[in-house]
Amino acid sequence: MIYFFDPYGRITRRLSAPLDEAIYAAQANEQWIQSEEVISDETHFVFNAAFTPFPARPSSHHQWDWHSLAWVLPSSAVADAKVQGAVAIDAAAGRARSRYITTVPGQGETYTAKYQEALDYIAAGYPSDLSPYPFVAGESQPNTWMTPTQAATRIATLGGYWRKVIGPAIEAARINGKDAMDFLTDPAAIDAHVAAVVANLDAI
Repeated sequence: MIYFFDPYGRITRRLSAPLDEAIYAAQANEQWIQSEEVISDETHFVFNAAFTPFPARPSSHHQWDWHSLAWVLPSSAVADAKVQGAVAIDAAAGRARSRYITTVPGQGETYTAKYQEALDYIAAGYPSDLSPYPFVAGESQPNTWMTPTQAATRIATLGGYWRKVIGPAIEAARINGKDAMDFLTDPAAIDAHVAAVVANLDAI
């Protein structure tokens, strides 16, 4: 197998052909080397006419510099880490919410309307006329086994737990976790912080 590489040692392609045909197949600025092994350009480059494995990548933010043949942190590394971190935190918050509420479009507005209606029904003294309270009516007899009082109590209890306990806990972890990144200037520190925030959200 003939492996072609550019002046920096980057493997550009390979060709199954006799070595003496390489000179005819080479493109501008390409050199070549032969090997019976299957070599990947994702794991190796060519240095001093030999296949050389890339050293371990220090972090996902490091990029390979072909001029110095080393992993380097680009000038955008900190900003990129913060953007990626914010996305990861938001996704974790979304997962946390979905463990308690349905997150399909329009469901948030439905929960809000149901919760307020249940509170109004309870405040009105659990009236027998349910016409002003369609959500309570829909979730009580004869549609379900619950009485209107039980239905309203359940809606109010679950809604209150979300609004007073779970919802605020998730939102506080999300916002505070993202805000804290403003004071971090090292990609590794940002990654560690994000991992901790995500773990916290995953535990809620």
